[in-house]
This record gives sequence, structure tokens and C-alpha cells, in this order.
Amino acid sequence: MLVAFVLIFLASAVFLLGLLSMFSSNTWAPKGKHCYITGGSSGLGLALAILLTRNGADVSIVARDEEKLRKALDELEKVRQSPGQKLNSYSYSINEAGPAAEALEAVCAAHDGRCPDAIFLCAGTSTPGFFVEESEASLRKGMEMAYWVQASTALAAAKRMARDRFAGKIVFTSSVLGYMSIVGYASYSPGKHALRGLAETLRSELLLYNIGVHIFFPGTIYSPGYVEENKTKPKITLKIEESDEGMQPDLVAEALLRGVQKGNFHISADLLGNIFRSSTRGATPHNNVFMDGIYSLFGWIGLALWRRGVDTSIVGHRDPQGTHNYQAPWPNGPPPDELPLATRLTIIQLGHVCALLGLLNVWLLSTARVHLSFQPALPRKGPLRLVLILILVKLTSSAKIVGALLTPLLIGDVAHLYFYVVGSRGPALELSGLESNANNNHFSGSYTTRSPHHVAPGDRPLCRQPRQSVAQVII
Repeated sequence: MLVAFVLIFLASAVFLLGLLSMFSSNTWAPKGKHCYITGGSSGLGLALAILLTRNGADVSIVARDEEKLRKALDELEKVRQSPGQKLNSYSYSINEAGPAAEALEAVCAAHDGRCPDAIFLCAGTSTPGFFVEESEASLRKGMEMAYWVQASTALAAAKRMARDRFAGKIVFTSSVLGYMSIVGYASYSPGKHALRGLAETLRSELLLYNIGVHIFFPGTIYSPGYVEENKTKPKITLKIEESDEGMQPDLVAEALLRGVQKGNFHISADLLGNIFRSSTRGATPHNNVFMDGIYSLFGWIGLALWRRGVDTSIVGHRDPQGTHNYQAPWPNGPPPDELPLATRLTIIQLGHVCALLGLLNVWLLSTARVHLSFQPALPRKGPLRLVLILILVKLTSSAKIVGALLTPLLIGDVAHLYFYVVGSRGPALELSGLESNANNNHFSGSYTTRSPHHVAPGDRPLCRQPRQSVAQVII
């Protein structure tokens, strides 16, 4: 009794905590704050800079390309909310600690030496490719553009905030590929996983200085960087991602800002990201106890199926015929030359069952239609009569539709099953040597199959059988 009470109490507490977190108010507002954005000249960084400017923040953006920075700054000026807003751009390459610290120093100098209230690390690029085609230089470059381009600025910012006892925010941008990975991202995904490890560490360490740490895990973003990475992306990676529904940068920026405002440590932009986040959470704090439990349940069921689908696509890229056999009921070997007699009988029996169910469906619909049409108690007036007439019309239509569809399907399926089961690749089936056997009271003889299509060398029919007696076939 006590155990049941404790379990009910815990379940109720989790549910209430989930509801409270769902309806909790925002805890951070960008208005009047100074926000520093790396990679702010395009893509997510530019969309976030525009969004923060609209919300009344002072915005500083940094990137390498001065021309892009000039155009980005013009975009920010278009959404300026007040004359007092400070909107600045800086051209630096922040892949290394020295230039990253210089960029941060220049940004602080424009605000009387005060550190930015929030530092959004959006810089980074991806150059997909096969691991076996990478070199040491390309792998190091991948880590530089996925990890160090953010870690260098985070190092400079953490030191300055800790020195000044400044309670700011550091926001990393990882990727859904920081939760998992697939073929093609050998030079990119490791850096995104490393960012997660760094963010987990800093979240713990920077509690000493009341510095907030967040990390964002977006999926596909339709940005200029996405266009560039597709130029080197392997075909199999493109195939895996062909059903991926990406997001525009402005929507991704809204999801990021919303997560920071709510105080979420791990931030995701869509359903798939939340499923991966909850399923690989480890000791990471919950965003919402109730919803995270639902996402975890989805992940427990769905991610295994998703991974199997990805693996099947990869195997198919390697060997299409092997993929076909892998998906067959005999994945550990090639298809048999001859199906067992019991299997053939089961196929025929299932065909008969389907036919009987279809005929039963037609009979039930027809019977109900006839019964209603001759029902003497059918009311002459009122809404009930209208309802019954509609039911009668529906049943009549259903019976006609089922009959029209069922008749050719039954004829075709039964014929196909019989020819398929006996091993013929075409409709030509010859029987010869039919004789009556008085002793055994059954027919004896043999049959041969003739295919109307040429079978190339190396092709193997699914069911290839030797000459048999007709009795064996009739069984």
C-alpha cells in the first residue's frame, strides 16, 4: 500500500512539474541587452541578429567577409527599433584563440568595456565527404570549422565574464548531428559532439560565476551554407536526407531565442530534434518533464526504425541486390531455388481466405441494402427517413464499388497465385502425359513451364522447379 502511494505521489509530482514548466513565463528578454553574434553575416547568425534587433537589443556581428557584413548591417538598420540602438559589425577570423579574443575586445570597447550580455556562437561550416577519402589536414580543418570556431570565442568570453564577475550568457550552436551521425559527416559531426561536451562542462563550471550556458541543436537550415555543403555531399547522404524537412533561418532563430528565454540548456527547433534530445539526454536537465517523457517514448520506438531504414539505404547504395535480399524473409542467404510445398500451399490458402472475405463483404453490403429498401417500417417523413435513405445510398455505392474492384482483383490474384506457386514465370503452362491411375485414383503425368521472356545468364527466377508429376502440383 505504501509503495503504491509513493508511486502515485511521484507520478503526480512529475505531471504537475511538467504542467508548470509548460506554462512558465519567459525569464530572459533581449530588449536593452547587448548581444554578440559570431557568423552574423548570413544564415542563422543573420536571421538571429535581425530578430534580436527587432526585439530592441544592441547587436554586434562578426564574420570574415566585409562585403557580407556590410549588407548584413544594412538589413539590421531596416528593423532598428530606436535611434539609441547600437548596431555594429566587425571583420575577424575567429578560428583561433588570439583573433577571437581581439574580436571580443573590440566589441566590448564599443560598449565602454562592458562584456556582452549574451554571446551567440553561430559561426561554422560543413564540408561533407567519406571518411576514407579524408586526409589529416581535412579532418583538422573540419574540427576547426565545427568546434574551434566557437570554442575560441567561448574561451575568451568565459575568462572575461569570470574576471568581471559578469552574469552573462554563452550560447553554442551544435547540430542534430551532435546527438547522432550518419555517413558523410566524418569531418563535421565529431566537432558538434565536442561542442556538446564543452557545453556540458561549462554549464557545471560556470555556475561558480552565475554565467548561463545554452546549446542549440538545429536540423537542416536552408541557408547559403547548406547550398555549399551539398556540393560535396555524397549521394548516399543526399538520399538519406531527401525526406528531411528543413527550416528557414528565421524560424530556426525564433526557436533558438525562445529556448534561451525559457532558460533551456539543450534547445531543439523541431520534433525530430526534441526526440533525439530526450532520447540521448543522459544527466542533462529536462526542458519539460512531461513532454520529455513523451519524446523519449517516441524515440524508444521510432529511432530504432529510423536507424534501420538508414542502414538499409546505405547497404542498398553498396549493393542494390543485397538490399533486396536483406529485406526478404531470408536475410541470411539467397532466395531458395524452390519454395517448400507447405509455403506454396499457405500462399494458395491465404488467397482463398482473401477471396472469401471479399465475397462476404459484398454479401453483407448487398443484404443490408435489400433489407433497408424493402423495409415497410421506413418512415414516410422526417429526418429519420433522410438518414435511412443516405445509409441506403451509401450501402448501394459501397456494394457496387467493392464488387467492381473485387471481381477483376479476384480473377487476377487467383490466376497469379497459381502460376506463381507452381514456379512459372509466364502464363504458358503445358501439361502432358495425363493418365488415369486406377490403383491410386489420381492423375499422373508431368508439366513443363515456358517463359515468354528471355532470362539473361546469371538471373535466377524466384521459384525454379524441375519437372514434376501433376499430382504434386494439384496437392
